[in-house]
Amino acid sequence: MSYSAGLTTQDEGRLVVLGSGRALLELYGSYTVGSMLRLVFKLPSTTGEIYCTAIVRDRLNARGVGVEFLHLEPRNRKRISTFVQQWLSE
Repeated sequence: MSYSAGLTTQDEGRLVVLGSGRALLELYGSYTVGSMLRLVFKLPSTTGEIYCTAIVRDRLNARGVGVEFLHLEPRNRKRISTFVQQWLSE
């Protein structure tokens, strides 16, 4: 997963937990609650990247943040929801 906060900061992080509207991320930068991020990620065994804007809602530890997806295209929200449901059923 890659992310950016503003025009000058771009980095990579790790998507730890994924839900249809939220995620837990491990980021290398330090972001406070309310920070806006632009995320790009790909779901395992799928094609095409997902682009969205997210807002930091929770600070969990030095690197962990809980984010809420904003401005996520409906088709990508459905892709995420389908992926999560399939993963839960396995």
